[in-house]
Amino acid sequence: MCISPGKTLFMHNIKKKLRSWLMINNPSKSIVGYRIFPDEAVRNAIGYLEPNKCVVFRLALDLTKFENVPNVDVHWFLLESTRDYAGVDIAAIYKSTTTESLFKHRLTVKVSDIHSSESHPLRLATEEPSAIDFYKAEVIKNGISVAKYWLRGGKYVCHLPQKCDVLVRYPKFPTMNQPNSFQKGMRVILDLRKTEKDLYAEAIIEEVTADGYIRLEYSQPGETSNMCMELKLTDPEINIKEIEYEQIEKKADTKKDGTKDKTDSSDGKVEIEKVAALNLVSYQPRGRISFTKRPYMYPPFLLLTEGSQAAIEAIDSSWRMNSLNSIAQCYNMPTRVTVQELQIFKLIGSEWFMGAKATKTFDMAFSFLPSKLGLKNLCYPTIPSMFTDVDVHMLCFLVDQAYFDINLAKENEISLDVPLHFVNAHPITPSPPLNAEQMFASGFNGWVYSVLYSNKLRLPECENLFTDEKPNLTRSQLETMMKSLIHIYTSQCHIFAEQYGGIEYQSTPEDGTQVIQSSIRHLDKNIVKKTSEAEFSSEMFIGKSHRNNVYCKAHQWCLPGTNVHLDGIFDFRPELFSPYEETVNLLWREKLTIPSLPANIYSLFPNLQYFQLFASEALKTLPDGISSCLRLEMISFEDCGIETLPSDLFMIPYLKHLFCNALKVKTLPSHVLSKSPITNLTLSNMLLTSIPKELGQLTSLEMLNLNSNP
Repeated sequence: MCISPGKTLFMHNIKKKLRSWLMINNPSKSIVGYRIFPDEAVRNAIGYLEPNKCVVFRLALDLTKFENVPNVDVHWFLLESTRDYAGVDIAAIYKSTTTESLFKHRLTVKVSDIHSSESHPLRLATEEPSAIDFYKAEVIKNGISVAKYWLRGGKYVCHLPQKCDVLVRYPKFPTMNQPNSFQKGMRVILDLRKTEKDLYAEAIIEEVTADGYIRLEYSQPGETSNMCMELKLTDPEINIKEIEYEQIEKKADTKKDGTKDKTDSSDGKVEIEKVAALNLVSYQPRGRISFTKRPYMYPPFLLLTEGSQAAIEAIDSSWRMNSLNSIAQCYNMPTRVTVQELQIFKLIGSEWFMGAKATKTFDMAFSFLPSKLGLKNLCYPTIPSMFTDVDVHMLCFLVDQAYFDINLAKENEISLDVPLHFVNAHPITPSPPLNAEQMFASGFNGWVYSVLYSNKLRLPECENLFTDEKPNLTRSQLETMMKSLIHIYTSQCHIFAEQYGGIEYQSTPEDGTQVIQSSIRHLDKNIVKKTSEAEFSSEMFIGKSHRNNVYCKAHQWCLPGTNVHLDGIFDFRPELFSPYEETVNLLWREKLTIPSLPANIYSLFPNLQYFQLFASEALKTLPDGISSCLRLEMISFEDCGIETLPSDLFMIPYLKHLFCNALKVKTLPSHVLSKSPITNLTLSNMLLTSIPKELGQLTSLEMLNLNSNP
């Protein structure tokens, strides 16, 4: 359950047989293997999940066989996306995993019907577990874990005080999106044995009334039109209690080609299953177009009697799995989608910014957060003061890269993250105060909030963002809480824009952000016009004298011309970028005078998506290890003295475009990633006399340019 605001709760231990469902999801872009313990809890306890897939298990465990309450553990480990796997392969890989490569999740189980009167404080899961610590309790906020605690063995239930001013609701997870009552459009099985001998019918709920009645439509054999029936929700016609069964043999699961699933641990044993035996008439739309176009789902099985569940299973044996799978796709969104959230995710690209910038002036980006920002108003902001009593936070926004990203997307179909993030600078109280229209009813400001919320929020340093004392939280917790706060402001911007049809149609003041800049100029000491790598700090912005554009110390090195007077001596030292190196996703350098790049160049920029080197005759070698840049999508090396390319150049997992022109390279790397996504490959004006046969493995290749080679 979700309890808002948070309260002190009493938790009692209870005991009960373990019988439930387990859904595991893979929201990543990689294949992951899984191993579930104990083996008796599920069938097929070891297997793998493709990206953006999920699988549902029925948990059934006899706890009387165990001296202590068993934990249901799910172990995760990464697999290569370039090969196929069988069950024995996954088992062998699992045995070879290390503590660094293995991820573990522990599930609590029902263990007792007796409430324990013991009381003890919960220990943080950051400490080592003791002998009596069996489970972890996680505190979830907006679908993200913010705290973890150790629990003693058992299942715990929460007891709220009788008098407490709180809101209790189900979690905002897709797995909890099943309705808790019968609704219009659901399919049910109707027992017609009172009027028709041994006959059941599949029926559609046409209407559910407030006084507990439902109207059903069903088909009868030999009739040209459908029949209707009105029942109470408690009537036995839809709450089937008694039903006839027959026993059938069920063999091991097989694949479509008839072979046994290698991940199945049943060893081909024949199982006896009890299946409902009934004479069932399927529902026929009979000319109703609206019914033929819309598929109807069965109710959640928690609303059905055992007999009704068996009746549905007789016509669709996988309906339970399909019902759970349909709501278990967590990779879409971690919360239920609101209208504002749909608009936010629609606006995250930069195309709107390109069109709006033609007539507006808003090179500087801002966010507006509560004044005296601290733990209290970070976690529990109050209305309306959070929209009126605000401070202005300047953001690093490299406008030139935003334009470059737009052109790159049009020419190469590559979308880069927007170069927009918080800087560890002091906020400024606007004078005169800004009104809500200036802050939240501007198309550009709405776009800024949407980008902040849609991208991963990174706060490597943030002490100065808080005018009150910085909350005693971990970095992950701070980022989570700050993103939740940003979400509120983002939704407010979209609510203001609703009357225009969305932020993409909302206007921006003719003077752009000039009003906001004027209101903070009296205290704005965070911008410098000139800097050197030794003097510049993480608390300052660099601003160009001829335009309203500021960016952080790291982004000054991303594009040529942002710091021309230091281009020649640039040497990729970490202190030039720290602590904002993780926000750099584009790096384009020219006229380098160093003979080689440092060995740590790739680990320095873990989120690099675009990498370009141009007109650097002194540059001779590039270090190996570029395949560790997991997000790298495009590389361009042109007119450089490079003689050797990284040996793992063709092993970058998501590289789509590789452009090498006018280099002094004689041979190419021979290591090629199987199923490499490279679509465009240019190797022109170099000294190549042959190409490795391994390049034939580039099955996604659409364009190959080998012009002007010997």
